[in-house]
Amino acid sequence: MNVSFLKKRAFSGRSYRGLSMTKVDLKAYQWALKRKGRILITKTFCSTSLDETVARRFMGEASNEKIRVLMVFDFPKPCDTAVQLYALSKKLPCLSEYEDEKEVLVLPFSIFYIVNLTMDVTTNQCTIYLENVMTQNGLKNIWNTIRESFSND
Repeated sequence: MNVSFLKKRAFSGRSYRGLSMTKVDLKAYQWALKRKGRILITKTFCSTSLDETVARRFMGEASNEKIRVLMVFDFPKPCDTAVQLYALSKKLPCLSEYEDEKEVLVLPFSIFYIVNLTMDVTTNQCTIYLENVMTQNGLKNIWNTIRESFSND
């Protein structure tokens, strides 16, 4: 998990991800929101955008089984596991195939608290607000954060 070479691209701010999920999947987020101190850890690469409109294009269609979801990722401080792929300067050019999307790539093992979750039943759309949990010293502190989360039960 040595991501020090990405420090110049570490992101802080707000990014968005649009997707669809089952109502069963949504229950895990609702469960975590009700339990203070619970964390979520990304297991995969997660493409997000600075542009909410871009993210909404990926929300898919609502159905009886699936709901439209907008995930709002807040990074209060520069985060090494949230990588700005868009051009930052001539020395840091765009790394994304889709520069106009202003992509921020959230890497596996990024940690978040669920801050809020809202549901609009008329549009069958959910918005999930996540805040990055900063760790230092890599995986050791990630493990400590996970262990503390379980001991708060």
